[in-house]
Amino acid sequence: SAPPAGTFTAVAAGQSQSCGIQPGGSAVCWGSGQYGEATPPGGTFQQIVAAPYFTCGVRPGGDIVCWGDKMLKQALPPPGSFSQISIGDMNGCGLRADGRVVCWSLGATPLYGAVSFISASNYGTGACALAGDGSVQCWGVSGAPTSKLVQIDTGEDYACGVAADGTAQCWGVGMFGASTPPAGTFVQMSAADQHSCGLHPDGSVTC
Repeated sequence: SAPPAGTFTAVAAGQSQSCGIQPGGSAVCWGSGQYGEATPPGGTFQQIVAAPYFTCGVRPGGDIVCWGDKMLKQALPPPGSFSQISIGDMNGCGLRADGRVVCWSLGATPLYGAVSFISASNYGTGACALAGDGSVQCWGVSGAPTSKLVQIDTGEDYACGVAADGTAQCWGVGMFGASTPPAGTFVQMSAADQHSCGLHPDGSVTC
């Protein structure tokens, strides 16, 4: 379904629901949320992420709140404060304020060492983390990028990222050419289960 009128500071798309954060920090969701994944609680959020059957948000104080199917272990994050989270259909990972990674549910193997960004697989059990120096560490995803990156996203059994010069790199095993990026420069890469898309500096998209 179409998003509601108004402006948003962040947006996240799940399997049957989409959610966004409004300028005041409140969360709004739309779509068909049969488990309550499209019915956010009140209060304000600084980040929102969506997965099949559930949605999670990070409060300004760092607490994680999830709504939807609570029978899924990945919808039950550990307590404590987080600066950023990433969830998928089988696992979830969060980044503590000191750069430590904490993961939960299937296939989750916590990473050691401080990182600046975490990306859990949307359709698998792997995850990748981006360190402050641009290096990437992954688990549950084979291979590794050949240079330092400024942005990453993890798909099903593969991941993609953007290097400082704007070129795209992918590693792992992506079906149907999903892990074979085209030439050109990008500012963002997004990896899914069987396809990837990249955002060019001029705003155009290649998938």
